Order: sequence, then structure tokens, then C-alpha cells
Amino acid sequence: MTAEELARSAAERSAEQPVEAVTKSDAGKQKKLSSKLTLIVVVAITLALVVGGLVWAGARPNIEQSRATVRDAKATKQERAQALQHLLAHSRSQNQAPRLRNARLGGASLSGVGLSAADLQQADLVETDLRNADLTGADLRRSKLTGANLRGAVLRRADLRGADLRGAVLTNTIFEGSKYDNKTRFPDAFDHRQSGAYGPEAKLGGVDLRGADLRGASFRDANLMRASLHGANLQKAELRGANIRGAGLVDAVLRDADLSNTDLRGADLSGADLRGANMEGVDLRGARYSAQTRWPEGFDSRTSGAAGPEANLQRADLQGVDLKGADLRRADIREARLQGADLRQAKLDDAKFTGAVYDGETRWPHGFQPAHAGALRSDNSGPAAEATDAGAAEGDAGSADDDAGIAIEDTGPSAPAPTPVRPTRRRRAKAPVAVATPAVAAEVVEPVAPPVAAPKPVVKPKERPLRPFTDTSRRSYVEADLRNGDLSTLTLAGADLRWAQYNRRTRWPAGFDHRRSGALGPGANLAGKVMRDASIRGVDLSGANLHKADLRGADLRGCQLRGADLRGALLHGANLTRSRLSGARLTDARFSTTTRWPEGFQPAVAGAKLEL
Repeated sequence: MTAEELARSAAERSAEQPVEAVTKSDAGKQKKLSSKLTLIVVVAITLALVVGGLVWAGARPNIEQSRATVRDAKATKQERAQALQHLLAHSRSQNQAPRLRNARLGGASLSGVGLSAADLQQADLVETDLRNADLTGADLRRSKLTGANLRGAVLRRADLRGADLRGAVLTNTIFEGSKYDNKTRFPDAFDHRQSGAYGPEAKLGGVDLRGADLRGASFRDANLMRASLHGANLQKAELRGANIRGAGLVDAVLRDADLSNTDLRGADLSGADLRGANMEGVDLRGARYSAQTRWPEGFDSRTSGAAGPEANLQRADLQGVDLKGADLRRADIREARLQGADLRQAKLDDAKFTGAVYDGETRWPHGFQPAHAGALRSDNSGPAAEATDAGAAEGDAGSADDDAGIAIEDTGPSAPAPTPVRPTRRRRAKAPVAVATPAVAAEVVEPVAPPVAAPKPVVKPKERPLRPFTDTSRRSYVEADLRNGDLSTLTLAGADLRWAQYNRRTRWPAGFDHRRSGALGPGANLAGKVMRDASIRGVDLSGANLHKADLRGADLRGCQLRGADLRGALLHGANLTRSRLSGARLTDARFSTTTRWPEGFQPAVAGAKLEL
């Protein structure tokens, strides 16, 4: 390298050295600044946390103090009201349900206040003004609501078990889906059983509780007829003695539930889980199950009376039962009574029908031939019977001709004898004597009726033995099935027999007038009885006294009403399809355009009057 190149290189190095020094100095300054900023942020966050903690620490005692105030019996009414406002405001700010357990709010004005999902267990709400208050889902267990004004309040899904509502104003109060138990006290004039709340003896016919969480709920002796309980969780629920006829329990959870003496006739248990349930005395006649239904260990569903795969329904009474879409594959239905049953869309592969009895109102799957399966028709309205009736009519006509004689026209000596009209069997007869002509012998035709086909024999199902009733301590037979029952050894004076069903085979104690007991059956005296929206489908009320009875909206499908007295009865919106009304008296009965009658029945001809 030359001296000139060395000098140039030294100059370049000397020029770069200050720049490098400057760059290092700037980096140091930036690092110090970043450290200071980080320290400032940390200090700010720490101060914020400290301040927030102090605020929370100051607020927490106030919340606890407010809770203590509303529970303090010595606090004034104004102090408790201020504390309550503070608690409600705090709950709203935190988006939490108010916690007012053991609160003393007697006489407070809470009209229109939102207390949804509030914890009011054992709260004192005596004479509290709760008009139009929202208590949806509130926990009011063992609370005191005596004399409270709950006019227009919403108590949907509220827990009222053990609550005391005696003397409370419950006008227009909504109880739908709320719970009560035997310890809940209601006003004397209030019928809680029909309020929409559920609990013992509740009237919940047709209620929609699909998917509801009813674990541990008490439905003892309740009416859940035709209720929709699809997918509901009834685990460990008490359903002892409940009426669940015709209810939909598809995929419902009934594990460990108490179903003893429960009426499940006609209920749909397809896919239901009944493992561990108490099934003692349960009535499953006409109920249906599927291959997915799970039963308690050791319970034989095939012999329970329920309809399902491989079920033993031999000689079962399935008259008027709705089995539409049921799975009856490989079921034994021999000699069963199927009059009026609906089997449309049912799966009947390999089912046995030998000797089963059906009639013209039995509905079958499309293309199914019951006669080919061995079933017998119990009436004579089929094709063979129609041919028999036609032949008989024709024979009657021929006999009439014989009685009247056949006129023979006299046209003079050269006139030939007239040609017989229907020559089947001939006999000689003397011709009428003419004044100017000789007697002419004529052949008189005597028509012969065609051979009459022998009618199909009416099959009379075998009668079941009477069911003995031996519980002498039982006083309530509400909606009980007393058909084919032997109650002759019981003392029924003062017993509650409302809506119970009996038939002609039911045996009663000597001297007991079952017709005036309120039970439903042949000859029952139900004059003036209010049966509005009642479901009495298929009940035998032949000869019953229903004079001026209120049957508006009632389900009377398939009822036996032969010879019944329905004069002046209110039948607006009633469903009488497939009912038997021969001989029934309908003079001055009232019906509407929504009333449904048996096919071909003319109510106006029977004396009933249409009201628009």
C-alpha cells in the first residue's frame, strides 16, 4: 500500500469514530427514558390498585351493613328501605340477583320492584306491598307473605315451598311454573291446584313443561293428564298417585322417581329413562314405549300392559287407545279388544292378532289387512254384512209382492196368458172369473229371495276378574279407575269420588248410591255439573243424567252416550266425534260451530240449537 492510500484510510477511520460515539450516546439516553416510563406506569397501576382496593374495602362494609340493616328488627322502617335500595342498586351494578335472605321487609312498599331470582328465603314480607313486582324465579322458601298484596305480581318459576301466603291478595297473580309443597299455605278461597303452579294435587292437565328441570319436585296426587313433559328432568320427583294419563314423556328423565300407584295409561314413554324408579302399583295400560326406553332393573315392561316391541297384550283392553305410530313389532295382541283404537302408522311387523276384536272405527296402517292377520270384526257393517242386508231387503220385497198378489190382465178368449215377471218358482192358481169369457188358468209367480249369507259371529271378549279394593283408610278416589273393581267391602260414606270412572261390572257397598257420588259411569247423575274442558274420552256415560251440564270444550270422543239426558247441556266447542248418541235426548242443548259431532249426526234434528 502506498503512503497516499495509508493516509486516506487513516482519515476515514478518524471520520467514522465520532459518528459511532454519537450513536452509542443516543442509545443510552433512550434506554434511560424507557426505564423511567416503565417505572411511571408501574407506579400508576399500583396506585390504581390501591385506590380500587380502598374503594372496595370502603364499599364492602357498606353492603354488609345494608344487609344487616334489612335483617335488624330494631331498625326503623325508613332505615330498612334505604338499605334495601342500596342493596338493589348494588345488585344491578354487579348484574347479580339480590341477596335478601332473612330480610325483614314487612309493610314495605315494593310495588313494581324487580326482584327476579332474588334470594328471599325466610324473609318477612308480612303485609308488604308487592303489586306488579317481578319475582320470577325468586326463592321464597319458608318466607312469610301473610296479608301481602301480590296483585298482578309475577311469580313464574318461583319456589314457594313452605311459604305462608294466608290472607294475601292474589288477584291476577301469575304462578305459572312455580313450586309448592304440603307445607305451603294459601288463602282459603284461592284454588292453588289450578293456578299453574305445580305441587301436590295440582291440576296441570295439558300444561307445557317440555325440558323443565323438575328434579325432586312433588306432584303427589297431581293431575298431569295430557301434559307435555318431553325431555323434562323428573329425577327423584314424587309422583305417587298422580294422574299422568296421555302425557307425553318422550325422552324424559324419571330416574329414581316415585311412580307408585301412578296412572300412566296412554302415556308416551318412548325413550324415557326410568332406571331406579319405584313402579309399584303403576298403571301402564295403553301406554307406549320404544326400544330406547330404559326400565328399572327387574321390571318386565312386556307384561306391564304397555304397548311396545314384544309386548304381551293378549286379551288387553285397548278400546279407543291412541297407538298411532307405536312400535308393536313382535307384539302379542291376540284376543285383544281394539274397537275404536287408532293404529295408523304403527309398526306391526310379526305382531300376532289372532282373535283380536276390532270394529268399523278401528284405524289401521295403510294397506294392513286385519282379517288376514286373524283379527275378527265385532259388528256386521262390513262388506259381507252389507250383502246380507241387501239380500234381506230383496227378499222382503218379494214377500210383499206375494201378499199383494200379481194382477192378471184379461184380454179375451184369444189372449195368451201373460208372461210371468220373475219366474223362479211356479204354482198353479185359479184365474179370476170373467163375466163373458171362460176362466183362464194363469201361472202366478212367487219370487224367491236369494240365499242370505250368514252374518259373521259377534265375538264377545272374555271378561276379566274383578279387581278388589281393600284399603279401608283411603278416602280419596279422585280420578281413580274403578272399572271392574270390587268395592263392596269398603265404607265409602264421605269418600271423594269425583271424576272416578266405573262401569257396569263395578261392585259397590250395599246401600251406596254411586250414581250421585260424582263418579263417571253408566247412569251417573251429573245434572248441572260443570265439566268445562274436561277430558273424559271413551267414558261410558250411557243413560247418564247430564241435564244442563256445562260441557263446553270437553273432550267426549268415543264416549258411550246412548240414552243419556243432554237436554239443555252446553256443548260449545265440545268434541263428540266417534261418540255413541243413539237414544240420547238433546232437546234445547246448545252448541257452536266449533262443536264436533259423530259423522252423519244431525244435532238440529235431535233438538239441539246452534248458537253463533
